[in-house]
Amino acid sequence: MFAEHVASIRVASDQCRILAFPATLSFAGERLINHTIANISVIDRDTCKYCCYLNYNCVSVNFYFGENEAEAHNCELNNSTAKEYDEDLVKEANYVYYGTKNFCAQSPCKNSGTCQSGFTRKQYRCLCASGFTGHDCEIDIDECVLNSHDSGEDASCINTEGSYNCFCNNPGFRWDGRECKDIDECLSNAHTCSKHSATCTNTEGSFNCSCNPGFTGDGHNCQDIDECAKNIHNCSKNNATCFNSMGSFNCSCNAGFRGDGYNCSDIDECAENIHNCSKNNTTCTNSKGSFNCFCNPGFRGDGYNCTVRLASIPEMPAESCGEIKASEQAMAASGKYWLEPREKNVKSKKFLGYCDMVSLDQAWTLLARFSNSDTKNWMIDSGYWWYDSTEAAGDTADPSYNADMISPAFWLISGSELKITRSDDSRHTPLLQKTANCLSGLTFRSKITSYGDFRNGSVWSDKKCLGKCKVRYGGQYLTTEGFGQASCSGDLQAADEVGFWCDWD
Repeated sequence: MFAEHVASIRVASDQCRILAFPATLSFAGERLINHTIANISVIDRDTCKYCCYLNYNCVSVNFYFGENEAEAHNCELNNSTAKEYDEDLVKEANYVYYGTKNFCAQSPCKNSGTCQSGFTRKQYRCLCASGFTGHDCEIDIDECVLNSHDSGEDASCINTEGSYNCFCNNPGFRWDGRECKDIDECLSNAHTCSKHSATCTNTEGSFNCSCNPGFTGDGHNCQDIDECAKNIHNCSKNNATCFNSMGSFNCSCNAGFRGDGYNCSDIDECAENIHNCSKNNTTCTNSKGSFNCFCNPGFRGDGYNCTVRLASIPEMPAESCGEIKASEQAMAASGKYWLEPREKNVKSKKFLGYCDMVSLDQAWTLLARFSNSDTKNWMIDSGYWWYDSTEAAGDTADPSYNADMISPAFWLISGSELKITRSDDSRHTPLLQKTANCLSGLTFRSKITSYGDFRNGSVWSDKKCLGKCKVRYGGQYLTTEGFGQASCSGDLQAADEVGFWCDWD
């Protein structure tokens, strides 16, 4: 019987394997998993152990004897023991685990050597990887000293840990595993030629560099030749522009000329109608490489834009500031304009007024000016300016002049809202602005006189207002004389409204 005894098999004159399966390492009803290296059908457990002897990597077995031991037996050969992997020793019916003392458990073999338990006086042997020797593969083999390499005459051997390398003796050659071959530095991009601006030519053991056309230098350092700066190009003289490029140059006809850059001819923009002069209102005159635009008589502008601006001359007045705003859109600017309202049954004449183009969708017309330091034209009992005047008084086109003024717009220009501003505010910020369509399309005179004729001291009401409009205050109203009661609230006035023809005690 083999079990529980030391057994040996002679495999060579000095290589005898000795394995022992002691009873202390035998466990019935248990099985080592995850380490099986072979499955063999055997007749009995001794044969199973014998198979382990013959497999030099085997150090334990799982013997399966079946439920009645009459069926075929299976032998699992393991390369580890339960001592190293006790967590892999599991309960398994009809199995017996037989272990040996594994002398390879501590991995005594160095440098990736393979350990086999049961050999030599140390109870294990090492199968060394290539390049190593010694009982534990601890000794590197110096192939160069032993001359066991194949470097040849043109290469040198350099020992490495577990191997060796061959290096060609001459620069420009590379060891290919059998011999030294020429390195094509150009093909492998291992040269030092100037990048993108030189050409590499391979030679035996070396290479040559030469600068490409359009560059100058030694091939290793190549600088671009600026043909434009050196005037060694062939672009069209005076009519084209030379543009230097890396290694070359480009020619481009100047604006107003046509061609390939080497031959350029003048373009007659006027004759070909490819100019941008104002359509119908200008005359185009060709010049060498360009053209000129001149506004025709009766028009004004820079030749590219020639127009008669609405209300800018007496001959072309606008009906209102709103008409100018609608015509000019975002180009409308605050300033002086000629106005001539065209209301039915109203006799009017052109006058120079002021339009405040305050926003994209609003235009205000200067109607009148009340000055605290003037002759109180607005306060006389006859109410002449309020009711009767049809002649302008004062500068009707200057909102900054601090003197009483009445403009024909007072009785000619209709609108929807009214605002009061300060003459010293160039932005015309409203101190008071009526809202909610206060004027309802009337002129300001029509709005005021619609409540009755109250000239020469006539009493118009008794502790009430004849009319009111919603308002909002802003700008410098708190510091402006006459607006001190803006926040009062009562029967005659509220903080958000103002009255017309009011009476109070």
